[in-house]
Amino acid sequence: MECNSKKYIIAIVGPTAVGKSALAIDLASCLQSEIISADSRLVYKKMDIGTAKPTLKERKGIKHHLIDVLEPNEEVYSLGRFVNEAEPLIKSIIQEGKTPVVVGGTGFYFKGLLEKNPVFNVEPNHIFRQTLEKFSTEELYNKLKETSTPEHTWGMSPNDRYRIIRALEIENAFSNKDFHKKINKKNFEWEVLWFGLKANNRNFLKEKISHRIDLMLKSGLIDEVKTLIEEYGELEIFKKTIGYSETINYLNKEISKEELKSKIAIATNQYSKRQMTWFKANKKIIWFDCFENKSTILEEIHRRILEKFSKH
Repeated sequence: MECNSKKYIIAIVGPTAVGKSALAIDLASCLQSEIISADSRLVYKKMDIGTAKPTLKERKGIKHHLIDVLEPNEEVYSLGRFVNEAEPLIKSIIQEGKTPVVVGGTGFYFKGLLEKNPVFNVEPNHIFRQTLEKFSTEELYNKLKETSTPEHTWGMSPNDRYRIIRALEIENAFSNKDFHKKINKKNFEWEVLWFGLKANNRNFLKEKISHRIDLMLKSGLIDEVKTLIEEYGELEIFKKTIGYSETINYLNKEISKEELKSKIAIATNQYSKRQMTWFKANKKIIWFDCFENKSTILEEIHRRILEKFSKH
């Protein structure tokens, strides 16, 4: 398939384990283009098995960006940093006459990069964060609802303590008078074609998730986590990442091996539902069932891309 347009971006979104990476790789191969990862965990080096990071073989020679960006013990990879690094990559790929393919399951990355949402470049304020530690997550969330602007909350999960604190930190950085003036509003110059993979049959997806966890365990997830802990200690990033958190509990003899798989599966399925809540809000996404034939999905995506390009 030939594609000569220089002003489009292809976004491939959806919940975990539906096959987004494989679809994006095949699509990028057809387009002779490059992939930008929009995943908050693939940016970390050495966190490979538990994040289902595509191997070099699975990438089929397609250039991937924003994978293995920093060590696990470096700073938290923020939305602001992601946008600041992804936008120049998009421009560079488009300038080369290619159509970038952005793929991932981190909803707020897509919101910040491709949905014209505001991005806040505020440095961490550790003193302010310490003042919030005495409050429960529920109390912090209620405080956020009272003080934040609608465009800032973005449907924030009431259980996501880290991002609630970050949101309050941003609110604290600006006075009410200056808040709107200092928001970096998106003035997006490219059009996004949105495609999503989801599971119309949740039971099938649960089976697929269970199979993926089996593969992770057979591929050495426990050894990977053990090696990471020996090198870095029990970092917060590990404790906040599905698969790693539960494996730490197993290594600390807090749960059995049977419970390990079960707890990873429960957490993954819950996360999958939260991801779909994010993406359902975007009415521009054209959805496909992940259990459809992949060739059929690719053909339909190609048809829609060509149809869009032919109008310009």
